[in-house]
Amino acid sequence: MSVKKMIETYPTLFGAIITLPLLIAMMVIVIWFPWIGDYCDEHKRLVQAVFFTTFHFAIYVSVLRRWRRRRVFWPTILTLFLFHVLGVFFYSTHFQPILVWQWPIVGLLEYYAAAFFLDWSTRR
Repeated sequence: MSVKKMIETYPTLFGAIITLPLLIAMMVIVIWFPWIGDYCDEHKRLVQAVFFTTFHFAIYVSVLRRWRRRRVFWPTILTLFLFHVLGVFFYSTHFQPILVWQWPIVGLLEYYAAAFFLDWSTRR
C-alpha cells in the first residue's frame, strides 16, 4: 500500500503517526532541556523571526513547485532567502524587531516578489 493510499484510507491513523513523534520531542525538551524554554522567552523576537522565515520559505517552495524543475528555481529562492535574512537583520537592528502582525505582510510581499522573479527569469 502506498503512502498516499494509506493517508486517504486511514487519515486518523496518519495524524496519530505524525503526532506521536512531536509529542515525544516536546516531552524530551521539557524534561531534559528546560533551558530551551528560557532561551525562547529571553529571545522572543529572534525565535519568531526564525519561525516565520522557515514557515514562509516552506510555503514558497511548496506553492511555487511548478517551477522547481527549472534551473533558475533554487538560485532564485536562495537569493531571495539571503535578501530576506539581510533585510530582516537590517530592519531589526536599525529600527525595531518585526512584530507578529507584520510577518504576514512581509510574507505576502516576498511571495509576490518570488513569483515575479521566477516568472521573469524563466521567460528570459
